Amino acid sequence: MLTCQCDLCGRQMERDESRYEMRVEVRLANKDRALVADDFSADNLGAVSRLLRGLPHGEPAPVEPAGHHAVFDLCPSCCRRWRRNPLGARPAIDPRRG
Repeated sequence: MLTCQCDLCGRQMERDESRYEMRVEVRLANKDRALVADDFSADNLGAVSRLLRGLPHGEPAPVEPAGHHAVFDLCPSCCRRWRRNPLGARPAIDPRRG
């Protein structure tokens, strides 16, 4: 029988069992800036060409990835736990102690 494993707790889930697919995307947050006429007149291809010509032969361009995405399978219990605390952060003050 085909199974799937929860990516948080490791529990094996059967094929017909409910599971959740969590998709995460992390993107570089651009500052809110309106486009101006200079943005359209800039020689962007020329700038990229100059950058690439300046690199040592065979080295990749020094580009920071603008984003990352991932897909995870969660069992129902882990999905409920994630919904309550998506970042896994601990509260600064224990709510039971005030």
